[in-house]
Amino acid sequence: MKNLRDYYRVAKTMLLVACVGLAMTACSDDNDDIIYSDVKVEVQAPTGISNIEYGAMNITFTDTATKETTTFDFSALQANGFQTKLIEGLYDVMIEGDATADVEGASKAIKVRGALQAVEITTNGELQSLSIPLQLLDVGSGFVFAEIFVSGTLTPEGNSYMGDSYFRLYNNSNEVLDAQGLAIVESAMQSDVHNDFFVLDQEMEEEDIQSGDGTPYDTYKANYFITDAIYMIPRGEAVLVQPGESILLVDAAKDHSVDNANSFNLSVADYEWYDENDRYPDTQTEVPDLVKLYAASKSIWIPHQRGIKAYALAQIPEEITPEQFVEDNIVNYYYEFIYGDLQRMMTSKRYEIPTSWIQDCVNLSNQTDYEWNEISPVLDKSYAWVSDGSQGASNKGKAVRRKVLSGKLLLDTNDSANDFEQSVEANPFYEFHD
Repeated sequence: MKNLRDYYRVAKTMLLVACVGLAMTACSDDNDDIIYSDVKVEVQAPTGISNIEYGAMNITFTDTATKETTTFDFSALQANGFQTKLIEGLYDVMIEGDATADVEGASKAIKVRGALQAVEITTNGELQSLSIPLQLLDVGSGFVFAEIFVSGTLTPEGNSYMGDSYFRLYNNSNEVLDAQGLAIVESAMQSDVHNDFFVLDQEMEEEDIQSGDGTPYDTYKANYFITDAIYMIPRGEAVLVQPGESILLVDAAKDHSVDNANSFNLSVADYEWYDENDRYPDTQTEVPDLVKLYAASKSIWIPHQRGIKAYALAQIPEEITPEQFVEDNIVNYYYEFIYGDLQRMMTSKRYEIPTSWIQDCVNLSNQTDYEWNEISPVLDKSYAWVSDGSQGASNKGKAVRRKVLSGKLLLDTNDSANDFEQSVEANPFYEFHD
């Protein structure tokens, strides 16, 4: 079977033949040597809406081994779903498109997206059914990341310089927004290492965990985001941001150009997250501190300089205090490490936030080492990059910057490969306009 599969994947002709129940009829295969598995895809409507009617939709199957993708377009999605034929293997499946539905009592045009990851398709002669929960895409409004700079800079002498990372948050709506309670969140996982993580219901000793215990993280991440660090804009006083304006969150709010001519004057930032500790004392400035809800680092939090983490903007509910967050949001997970005869469960304890809190999310990776999205594809279906990962290439001084759609409206489709300019010269004071 392996030889047939390899032959099939390098053939120049169409490798996957669709049988779309509503727009296409049953299909046939001209190559009798290829064995297909019948696959049926059904969807679950987003929660909180009613009377949904699907419009233009597309579904994409990605072979996780070869990264080959095949997309089918169809005009509508009926209750009996969509049917196709695939050869055996592991697939990521994504479906997205347009619909109309009653939302909060009014009929609205909406966009939906849903995904399954690492789905095993087997040629066992039976129809394999997949059910994909859809979610509403809330795009193009609210706060978004306008620019992310985590890679650090180089001094004129060519030495690495740290402490000048920043996140620029942008009001991408047409109304004044209050940023208090808004938090920046870094993922615990990395986009260049895709282990088979499982999330546990409770903390367990390593020796008590059986392989497969818990919920697969690829399923779990549809509803939760596991974090290494979360810093919140303080509450108590309104932080009003005008449409098309931004606020700047930085590591250390000082004039870094004094120490490094290639860096920036960040003393005019709105907030800093510099952590006070015994080794690296915070030289307090007039720039207020963010509230640290959690950071895995025992000293200071430095965003991952290789740009291989995901970052989210989360609106922390007003009733949740920092103390309550730490008490209620612990999460335990593991993966199984196997090397020769060595086998053990690698456990971790971090914190989680519901994806319902997230206003914007950007997955970062690089072009040569990318393996997966640590976040739900509904939040970001692709990734932005500050380095192409080529040997010897430096990402120092490079950022990702959101594209302008029109006027002061920035592009936001929850698709970072499309929404961002990749590997641009960092500029915390860039003026967004078309």
